[in-house]
Amino acid sequence: MGTTNFRCRDIFSFSNQEIVELVDFLFNDTNLDRLAGHLYEERPSLTRTFNYRKIEVCSSFYDWAYIVKLTYQFEGLDREVTTGFLIGMEGGPGDEQMYSRDIYIQSVAGFFKTMEGYIWEKGVADDFAIEVDYSVFQVYVRKLQDFLNDTLKVWNDQLADDKYQWNPQLKDMFKDNPVRTFIVDEVTISESV
Repeated sequence: MGTTNFRCRDIFSFSNQEIVELVDFLFNDTNLDRLAGHLYEERPSLTRTFNYRKIEVCSSFYDWAYIVKLTYQFEGLDREVTTGFLIGMEGGPGDEQMYSRDIYIQSVAGFFKTMEGYIWEKGVADDFAIEVDYSVFQVYVRKLQDFLNDTLKVWNDQLADDKYQWNPQLKDMFKDNPVRTFIVDEVTISESV
């Protein structure tokens, strides 16, 4: 009995809207509570209600991963707080093994830490100015797999051709004069009176 393999979408084919959907999934109410809880010493009454959110994509300097950075302004906090994650894939865009690839999500600091001193200088993760590391968040594996499969259609060989084309803004990260960061979404919610 053989294993059925499905085509894996390249993470660079995700549209900006799909990146927003991924952020909304990962930073659900539970994880927004965890983020607010991380700031508890600074502001004990802080809740997950935010007035501002910015989603940026930053180059990881690799052709198989990029960083999604979030900036939040929580109601009752006088400053912004940043968090984010790295999304990567097994194999790069030139990899012919489309059927065996997989996707991973991890901490930015954790990704670069293992390469400090021999590929990257020490503290390179600090250059991304991510204050709250992704490791404080909680994501259920089955729910994540269902989301990637059902919403983003990561493993599906029956998609329209545009689902396999690179997002032009993500592709710009690999030009001769690369774009290192761009804003995917920015939302300001007026405070309730």
